[in-house]
Amino acid sequence: MSQPELNEFSPKGSRWASDLGKVGLVIDLTMVGLAIINLLWIIFDSAWSVPELRNIMAYVLPVVWLDDYAVINERFFRIDLVFVAIFITEFLSRWIFALYNKVYGHWLAYPVLHWYDILGCIPVAEFRWLRILRIYVVLVRFKEMGIVDFTKWAPYRWVKALYNIVMEEISDRVVINVLDGVQAELRGSAGVETQVLNEVVRPRQAQLTELLRERIVLAVQTVYAQSRGELRQFVTETVSNAVSENREIKIIDRIPLVGGVVGELLDHAITDIVCRVIDQGVGRLNEREFTALFADVVDGVLTSLSSESETDHEMGEFIIDILDLVKRQVSRRRWIDG
Repeated sequence: MSQPELNEFSPKGSRWASDLGKVGLVIDLTMVGLAIINLLWIIFDSAWSVPELRNIMAYVLPVVWLDDYAVINERFFRIDLVFVAIFITEFLSRWIFALYNKVYGHWLAYPVLHWYDILGCIPVAEFRWLRILRIYVVLVRFKEMGIVDFTKWAPYRWVKALYNIVMEEISDRVVINVLDGVQAELRGSAGVETQVLNEVVRPRQAQLTELLRERIVLAVQTVYAQSRGELRQFVTETVSNAVSENREIKIIDRIPLVGGVVGELLDHAITDIVCRVIDQGVGRLNEREFTALFADVVDGVLTSLSSESETDHEMGEFIIDILDLVKRQVSRRRWIDG
């Protein structure tokens, strides 16, 4: 038997309420009402079964009622079967309706997509609480129909906030445990750093090289554009000091009449040449020659890293420190800090 495709489990027609109209709405309201009554009864019966809670109830409810409820408690399972029979009948009716109207492309789609209804129909204490999902699903259906928006209710916002807190705490603990395991592996296994270089970095060397080159070129050009005046002044002072201390220039300065002029011209010429070289060098960082040179430098660095055991240890400590930073960030409770 071939596996059903995912689109076979997607509805081909409109939803239940729009198909059944007022009848579907009445059925949904009836099922929600029965589910609420059933759940409240389950809560009361569970509380009645605890002697301490039953004593507390005696201060609120007549003792005669509590004594008479003992008979109902003994028949709890059989009465609950009445609710189960109603829920199963409603489930089978909707399944037949889906098959008759070909709402889904596969005959098994409805029970698969409504698994919570099946589990809620199991008359076992652990599964009875899943009947609350039936209420939630119907409320979602009403929200889509524009009948009611339960997301604006205060209980929903409180439960949603509590759910987010619980999920954040669970996910944080899982992530931290995983990172602890990675750090332990890095500390206890030799050659992990080399494997990271050879199996992770090397296959992406071209992309990493291009990314680094683009960032470095952008940084250099930005800083140079902002500090061009200061750099030119620094070059001028450096060249002037070098020219004044040069022995050959000192000899030229001693030439009568023209010596000083020639020395100043040489000073200005050398300064202008150096500044032009820097300007052109910064402007040509995007050309092919620099790209090839940068790629060779990165390749040489990676080769040296993969061949030195001491460097491997330093890389491992570097990765461990990064993971510690990630763990501190994950451990921060956003629901407290805001």
